[in-house]
Amino acid sequence: MQYQLSEVGISDADALVRQCQFPAIRQDPLRKIIFPEANAGSYEEEEEIRWTVEGLKESLENKLYYFRKVTFGSSYVGFAIWTLESGSEGTRQKVTSNENRKSWNPAALDVEAWSQVSKRLREERLKVLLGQQNIWSTSATIPTLN
Repeated sequence: MQYQLSEVGISDADALVRQCQFPAIRQDPLRKIIFPEANAGSYEEEEEIRWTVEGLKESLENKLYYFRKVTFGSSYVGFAIWTLESGSEGTRQKVTSNENRKSWNPAALDVEAWSQVSKRLREERLKVLLGQQNIWSTSATIPTLN
C-alpha cells in the first residue's frame, strides 16, 4: 500500500484536524502560548478542535490557499496548506464563507498572544518571500511518496 497525495475538500476538514493536526500540536510550545490553559483540568479541548475545524473550512473556501492531504489506505496521515499571496488579510478578522457565519473564539484562546504570533509569522513570510518571483521552476521536481 502506498501513500496517496490528493486534493482536500470541505468534508475532509474534521478528520484532518482530529487525526493529523490536533495530535501533532498537542504538546507544541506555540499552542501552549496561544492556549495557556491547555493543560488545566477545566480546559475544553473539544471547543479548540471545533474552532480549528471551522478555521480549516474557512481556509478551504478561500481560493488564495492550496491544500493537499496525505492518506495511507483510508487513514489521514497529514496535510499541507500554502499560499503565495503576500497581501492576505489577517486571520479570521471578518465574516467569511458562503454561509456568512461569524467567527468565534474558544474561551481558552489568548487572543492577544494569538494576534501577536500571527502578525509576526505574516511579517516573517513577507521577509522570506520579498522579491521572490517565479518560484515555481520548470526544473523543480516533485518527490514521490513511497
